[in-house]
Amino acid sequence: MRVVIVGASNLAVATAQALIRRGHEVVIVERNRARIEELGERLDAAFVAGDGNRPSILRETAPEECEALIALTSGDQDNILAALVGRSVGFARVLPKVSDPELENVALEVGLSELLVPDRTMAQAIVDRLEGGAGAGAEQMIPPGFRLFTFVATQEDADSNCLKDLPRGVKPLAIFRGESCVLPSETDAVHPGDRILLLLPADRYDDMLAKRAKRKAKV
Repeated sequence: MRVVIVGASNLAVATAQALIRRGHEVVIVERNRARIEELGERLDAAFVAGDGNRPSILRETAPEECEALIALTSGDQDNILAALVGRSVGFARVLPKVSDPELENVALEVGLSELLVPDRTMAQAIVDRLEGGAGAGAEQMIPPGFRLFTFVATQEDADSNCLKDLPRGVKPLAIFRGESCVLPSETDAVHPGDRILLLLPADRYDDMLAKRAKRKAKV
């Protein structure tokens, strides 16, 4: 999998390191050339020097060859703009980090559905850990060799009832619809906007990402 990260914040570097450890290709777009030189000595990643909000800069990363763009600068506005520009130049998936609740609503209004909200994610992880004890996080309870995968259903998913055509070994766990959670055994229908949670073998994860990217590109 090839992923572009806009920004070289500490979170961006940690994300890049995690992706690289899992064998993925990472491209980091950063304005600060000194920061690029510093990271180039310790990260096995490609770098593009420039403003990640500029279409010409993002096109240098070959969006058509990438699975996703993640915007992880320190500024919410920059992240939202980078995601919008990324979407316009052809990235199949764009995931901006947004911390400000007001700007989170704006991002959702302009169609950015895959938002990264670190404070909320960390807060939920802390509460889950306190309530459930060590190892209570969902990812930590998954047996070796399996991964969780989530996506937002499109109209095409709803029309084709995508849960009936999952690859072998992929199991639906839950459907999150608005404020409610529906078990796949309780419904035969998938609605546009539903968030689907799947459990799948780890070696099928990249295939599922590619499949979803192709479907999203049609929308």
